[in-house]
Amino acid sequence: MSLFAKPEYVEMQLPFTIVTFPEDWEACIIGIEAYGAVLDRMQYYYSCFGANPNYYDELLEVMKNCADKRINIQFKIKNGKIKNYKMDIDSLADAYQDERIRKLELLSWGCKDKSALQIEKER
Repeated sequence: MSLFAKPEYVEMQLPFTIVTFPEDWEACIIGIEAYGAVLDRMQYYYSCFGANPNYYDELLEVMKNCADKRINIQFKIKNGKIKNYKMDIDSLADAYQDERIRKLELLSWGCKDKSALQIEKER
């Protein structure tokens, strides 16, 4: 472990699900939760995106069909730990063949041991 170790960047394709909560509808937010074992540890990678209100409902309906689709995620790894990650929204637009997805604006992100839906149920 070195303070000055260079980070390593690893790209993976992970399955994902669309996660929406009641308060997301009004704010036109689309949540994407990718999941999988990275560095031998199962994690849930959640990113929250803002969508244009003019096509939010239609886009959300298109994206709910996520069976057999994957999203590219670039992980920044330093000293054997994930320091950051970034979902590749372009890979998602390609998977759905919908250019409106490229216009989504990243609002927040986070990594958890549990799914966002499971955490919400426990509240």
